Amino acid sequence: MSHRRPRLALDTYVLAQGIKTGVYRVCDELFPLLVRDDRFGSRLYFRSHDVAKAPGLRKRLNAPAHSAPAHRPSDDADILLSPFGVTPAEWLLDDHVLHAHIVYDLIGIKHPEYFSSEGAAEVQRIMDSLDERTVVFAISEFTKKDLLAYRPDLSPRQVTVIPLAAGSRFHPCDDRMAIKAMRAKYGIPPGVPYVLSLATLEIRKNLEQVVHALVAHLEQNPESDLHLVLSGMSGWKLEQLHRAFAVAKRWRHRIVLTGFVEDADLSALYSDALCFIYLSRYEGFGLPPLEAMACGTPVICADNSSLPEVVGQAGLLFDSDDVQGVANAMHQIAASTVLRQELATAGLERARLFSWDRCADIVAETLIVAHARHVQRPTNSRRRVLAPG
Repeated sequence: MSHRRPRLALDTYVLAQGIKTGVYRVCDELFPLLVRDDRFGSRLYFRSHDVAKAPGLRKRLNAPAHSAPAHRPSDDADILLSPFGVTPAEWLLDDHVLHAHIVYDLIGIKHPEYFSSEGAAEVQRIMDSLDERTVVFAISEFTKKDLLAYRPDLSPRQVTVIPLAAGSRFHPCDDRMAIKAMRAKYGIPPGVPYVLSLATLEIRKNLEQVVHALVAHLEQNPESDLHLVLSGMSGWKLEQLHRAFAVAKRWRHRIVLTGFVEDADLSALYSDALCFIYLSRYEGFGLPPLEAMACGTPVICADNSSLPEVVGQAGLLFDSDDVQGVANAMHQIAASTVLRQELATAGLERARLFSWDRCADIVAETLIVAHARHVQRPTNSRRRVLAPG
């Protein structure tokens, strides 16, 4: 029996696209750790249309790369980890390869109104492509529960939860020059306090309720000079957000839209905020609240989906439509240095419970055990592989 290290192929589709979504963040943090794990012989797998991007990613991740296999995928790899998208057919048809897939959420299935019809159909294809031989990673207990409710034919033992983490770039920033430069770069007036919400500007993120909460706070506290900073790329179905801007009227000048914020500026942006507000209606995990806590910023967060798993008791949780409750929390945080410090300390402690090293280790251990079981089975019985339970 061979004791050769299993060859792990990492599907680079998401990294090759270069669009810095939450899924991109997962790949950007997780893949380098798996490449450096000497329990594997790792390589990068490029889909044919992404081959032109191979040299840059290969250099960045320091791993050999190959495109679609000329013969069988198992000639080059023993395990394929797909971070997004349906596994390519040539891999699915090779029973010698163990397939692993990361599932982020089931929003496109449970709430298709938050997606384009094409996007919702893609999510459904991904979920339907999983079978009894797939090793599945879910990014939260909530996502695992959602997946098993949708696919009761899958075994709970084959779905392993891998909590995500805030990257090392997220830390308290007290560099006043960096903060001053960040404010100037993104149009945030100097010296004014602001609450921050960072998300793709789209209907699911419920940003209109953040705007309404700011307006309620300002109407009830006319002496306040609080501003709202909305950071993120523009998405779709923004009619409700635009209506909220119209309702804001005399307070519209207190709302700053920064657009996309570069990674190098995020710690300063989070750290300088009075608090971070995240009222999303549904998340598979929820990285932004965790990033804010890692920067020592108090968090006000919705109490739905996976968000309580992330924030725990370290933030103030509200129904995503509780505008007055959020407005009151804004006022309390603005008025109390003690409360701000308590929430900052609790958030930092909470953020330290999450680690990309731990996430990568769970992935690696799960794949190694599942692969050992996989190779011990006759080829005609490899249609069922369970992760360690």
